[in-house]
Amino acid sequence: MNKLRKNGKKGFTLVEIIVVLVIIAILMAALTPVMIGWIREARDSTLVAEGRTGLVAAQALVANHIATGGGPQATAITGITATFPTSPTGQAFDQMIGGLAAANFTNITWNADAEILTINYTNGTLTVPYTAAGGWGASRAFAAGDTAS
Repeated sequence: MNKLRKNGKKGFTLVEIIVVLVIIAILMAALTPVMIGWIREARDSTLVAEGRTGLVAAQALVANHIATGGGPQATAITGITATFPTSPTGQAFDQMIGGLAAANFTNITWNADAEILTINYTNGTLTVPYTAAGGWGASRAFAAGDTAS
């Protein structure tokens, strides 16, 4: 090292560079699981927010349907179809949920009081279920075949 300094050359030794790289690798190993958790939480929050949009739209349409004498029709809808009620202004469910795909909302049931009992929202391979008794799948999305526990 003294030889380098005498010649006027400046720089880091190989050992110093390796020590810095090891420290960076240790920090990355420690932070990666935390960052993955943040990404998962953000994804789940997005799914629940999108599901709530569909829930509010479905609730409004069902309330209007019952209020105008359409009956409770408390059977499951396995996908949004043309038979799903429309709003007083003629808006269909897919128009009321903005850019979300209506086909991603399934298993919609409601009671005579226009309360949505169940609705599932799927985005890609992840599904977040809603039940009136339990809310949004404990605020966790789950992949097809998994449970929301």
